[in-house]
Amino acid sequence: DDSLWTRWSDERIRRYVEELWLYGFNSLEVAECRGYRGAGGGGFSDEELKNNITPKLRVFMQACRDNGIQVCQFIWGQSLFVEGQNYCWNDRGKERHVMEKEYRRLAQTYGDLVDHIVVHLGDPGGCNRNGCDLYQTTQEIATFLLKEYQKVNPHATATLSTWANQGFWMGKPGVQFLDATYSPKEM
Repeated sequence: DDSLWTRWSDERIRRYVEELWLYGFNSLEVAECRGYRGAGGGGFSDEELKNNITPKLRVFMQACRDNGIQVCQFIWGQSLFVEGQNYCWNDRGKERHVMEKEYRRLAQTYGDLVDHIVVHLGDPGGCNRNGCDLYQTTQEIATFLLKEYQKVNPHATATLSTWANQGFWMGKPGVQFLDATYSPKEM
């Protein structure tokens, strides 16, 4: 029970971040990976998220800011709520709407305290429905997320993680690899 950070007092969280600063950390990464929590990959309910997770993450992030530590947020891009259940960006109906809503919620909830986001897509497996691919679609999703965070914090930056996304490195026929066709050069 003592190691479960959601049960820590806010003061304990602040002291923990201060200790990390004293050890020399200048950046810390946090994640609210809804699809990778809880028994069986079910994650926390919206109510648990609102009452137990978000407030503690915000205390942690604010403590980072107070100690001059940059905050990086890791975002699992397509598997939002259940591990291995990927949403389809190119499903212009329900699935994309769910993705956009969740990305906006993340940005509005944490964006004021986040300096940088790491958008991880394509794992496990990514989406290959409706024309989704591991090169173009991953960049489109990461770019959407970056723009949402920049609405809250214009200085926010982003990295597209290609870990476990070997398809990304094959590029896309007819497009120069890593040009600015699907995402800004600074990503």
